[in-house]
Amino acid sequence: MTDRKTPRRATFAALTGTLVLAGCLDMGNMWASEPRPLRVIDETQTAAVAPQQAPLPPASDTDIAARAESACVRAGEGEGFRVVDVLGSRARRDDDGFLTGRDVQLRVERGGQRFEVRCAYSAEADSARIMTL
Repeated sequence: MTDRKTPRRATFAALTGTLVLAGCLDMGNMWASEPRPLRVIDETQTAAVAPQQAPLPPASDTDIAARAESACVRAGEGEGFRVVDVLGSRARRDDDGFLTGRDVQLRVERGGQRFEVRCAYSAEADSARIMTL
């Protein structure tokens, strides 16, 4: 007399093994350095996330100084001054020490008079404003 459960067990084991292997083949390399984006199976699902781009490295102090001086010269000219010289600039930092902008000292001329003005440059807004007249 043969055992009728043996073919069923073999069929179940073969089917289970096939499904497990099929799932593993679709996994890819889980030790890869780049994460794989999730696949969207159904439009109603919201779990799919596109890979994020790496943030840009922060601009160096030299880059910000050059942008600040250029923006302040334009702001001075926009106020009707003839900018004679950029006398200097100093970094402005927040309480955590992060660079937020620069204060730029300009020598300007208007109506035959020459004087110095201060200009505040915001790195985040990439804008300059003449502070003292």
